[in-house]
Amino acid sequence: MNGKSSFNISGSIPQSIWILDFGTTDHMTPFSSYFTSYLKVSKKQLIIVANGDHVPIAGSGNVQLHSSLSLHNELTMRRKIEVAKEQGGLYYLQHTKIGNNINKEELPSSQ
Repeated sequence: MNGKSSFNISGSIPQSIWILDFGTTDHMTPFSSYFTSYLKVSKKQLIIVANGDHVPIAGSGNVQLHSSLSLHNELTMRRKIEVAKEQGGLYYLQHTKIGNNINKEELPSSQ
């Protein structure tokens, strides 16, 4: 190991799990279907993720997680990259459905 901490997934992530870090510059999801508005990126743009890797952006837009919780100008990528455990300000946000048909939400009690 090079001192960087990461957890890679080679399978699939349940679409009901979100990992949010409100201290980050951007939030990301591999699921473009979550966006209420979406624009594909016209030229190759890269972002740096938590483990230092550079990842290409496929597009950006707005995501409505709940009537009182929206994410604006968020990013999507063509592939799933990582999932982290809850630590250092990261929170798991789970939904049974995303978008206008949300049935359930779970926020950490500190929110």
